[in-house]
Amino acid sequence: MGEWIEEGLYYSGPHAPAPQGKEWKPADWVELPHENYIPVAKVRLNQVLCAQPRAREAGVELEHFLKLVDGLFHFHHHETLNQLKQDYLLFSPDGGEAAREGMSDHELAARERRFLGNFLRTMVLGNFMPFSEDDYRRAVEQTYLLDVPVEIDWRKHDPEMLESFIRHVDDGGEGGRELKQELGVDGMRSFLALPQAVGTNALVFYRGLDRDQTEGRFLPQRLDLVLSKLLGVIGYPVVKPIQLVLEARQRRRDLTNVAAGQPAPAAETPAAQPTSVFEKRWVRRKNLHNQGLLTRFFQVQQLQEPVLRQVVILFRLRPAPGARKGGPTGLPPRRKRAGAGAGAGNGAPPVRPSAPVKKDWTIHLKMFRHIPMADSEIIFPEKNFRMGSFDLAMLIIGVLIAVPAVVRVITHGGGASIGLLVGVCVLIGKTVARYLQTRSKYISKLTQNLYEKNLDNSMGVLQFLVDSLEEQEYKEAVLVYFVLWTEDRALTERELDGAVEHFIEQHFDGLEVDFEIDDALRKVVDLGKDTPPHAVPIVEVVPGEPRQYRAKPLREALRLLDEKWDNLLRYQ
Repeated sequence: MGEWIEEGLYYSGPHAPAPQGKEWKPADWVELPHENYIPVAKVRLNQVLCAQPRAREAGVELEHFLKLVDGLFHFHHHETLNQLKQDYLLFSPDGGEAAREGMSDHELAARERRFLGNFLRTMVLGNFMPFSEDDYRRAVEQTYLLDVPVEIDWRKHDPEMLESFIRHVDDGGEGGRELKQELGVDGMRSFLALPQAVGTNALVFYRGLDRDQTEGRFLPQRLDLVLSKLLGVIGYPVVKPIQLVLEARQRRRDLTNVAAGQPAPAAETPAAQPTSVFEKRWVRRKNLHNQGLLTRFFQVQQLQEPVLRQVVILFRLRPAPGARKGGPTGLPPRRKRAGAGAGAGNGAPPVRPSAPVKKDWTIHLKMFRHIPMADSEIIFPEKNFRMGSFDLAMLIIGVLIAVPAVVRVITHGGGASIGLLVGVCVLIGKTVARYLQTRSKYISKLTQNLYEKNLDNSMGVLQFLVDSLEEQEYKEAVLVYFVLWTEDRALTERELDGAVEHFIEQHFDGLEVDFEIDDALRKVVDLGKDTPPHAVPIVEVVPGEPRQYRAKPLREALRLLDEKWDNLLRYQ
């Protein structure tokens, strides 16, 4: 059984609420999964931990413990950040071309693979999720505040960078096996589950699913929808066939745009089963298209849509036309003067051999926040705004009627023909004006929204991601140790997972997360000689079945952490 968190909008239960008449459909509900990411600032976590009764008894020792754990994870990931920065200097939009001077394509390809590998490590360990085929399908099923159809011009994207990297990793190229092992995936292509419509043209990751709510009367948009439906009903026998043809043509065009260089879609892998102690949560999608248009027409209406809390996109664009190989400016070779070289004097223009297009190694990195799922196409750079299939069908019908009317006026004249022509011209003018007005309003809104939603670009994205990764690793490690230490007894993995999740819920305003217990234990468990080099061995395994874990005494943990810190750089 489930229960309403907010009546009609927000629900908790194993399944989405059953349809109630015409109020909603199953597709109107989207699950808000409990994620592994812990959206709590490190400083706030430290304050909560230090305020617990046993922590107050420990006093400064716990503060030293937290500083040592923080310092060790920072030291480890600082090297990752340095490598990311060093490699991205070669591919950054700012100065990357000068940094690449004198380097061979082979060297650049190797540095590109290392950069992409470290980037993926940072995203996955920081609990970002790839924007998969399922996410893309949910995004395009409905609309939210985007009034104008938008298509991404994939022809301007270069799919080869990501395609060659995925092939290199999955074929067991240098470093590929180690990367898959570290990320815990069998194959890079199956893990990324790239949307077929996007392919390897761009790599999109997101972290956090929330919801956006907006209120208003939306009278112009609702009037537009009512008019479209009314005209559609009246002219159904004529409008609908043309509309279907246009939509089919657009689908073929979309597939053609992404066909070049795209592999067959990977087989879907079963989703990992959540281990959270909390019930699933569902949010209802409410927009102008799935609400009754004539009910409460003049009243304020509340719309709601799932939003991606943080989104990172990585892509490469094809070289601009005219960019030629052989010069930093990409200018074509200078044309020979008349009379010089072969062919001079015979009246024919001099022959200029075609120069190969210069490869653009630039990699673009952008980060956004609070992106509505249904409007997620706004994050892509190369967007074209087009007329909707209904408006386009009406325009075609208007033109088809106008042409004979013009011919009749010219040949026979007559008031009826002139009146018909004027009426058709008014219809065409209104259709075009409505589209241009809506398009102009959306472009203005899009510019403002992207300005507000843009978090960072290029090198700044890397700094943010590594800082976030450090915090996440730190939070997982100290929460596991602290819960075991305060419980003062051995716990199984399942018991520990639930105890940490309940601790977070209890002390952080009912926050529900799916704590990644297996990954957290790898960071803190003492396995003797098999302990990973970057783990902090502050938790011990208790012999017996089922396997249990116990926190080492605080002073022993401090000694081990201090020893590990002292041995980070050894000169003997």
